[in-house]
Amino acid sequence: MKINRISVLGQEVKIEYVDLGVSSNYGEYHDDCSTILIDKNLSEDIMMQTLLHEIVHVVCARLGISGQSEFPALVEEVLAETFSKAIIQNFRLLPMKKS
Repeated sequence: MKINRISVLGQEVKIEYVDLGVSSNYGEYHDDCSTILIDKNLSEDIMMQTLLHEIVHVVCARLGISGQSEFPALVEEVLAETFSKAIIQNFRLLPMKKS
């Protein structure tokens, strides 16, 4: 199921499914237009994880910490990736893979 809009901290965010081409990104958040782009060529499982990852970026932007020197981009990426995986695993949005 594709989600087209969400609300994050009281503000609407549009979600668009596009071909991101050869980009290494599965998704992108554009704060200037409150839009998340998700690569439409991903599997449903990866789309969900990517959406959750991008929502963390939305939260960081809404809190005003995204792009701040005290909060480096690498830290934001690690948080986004970690939180998206933790949410998926703990709320059974995707099956857990056996190691």
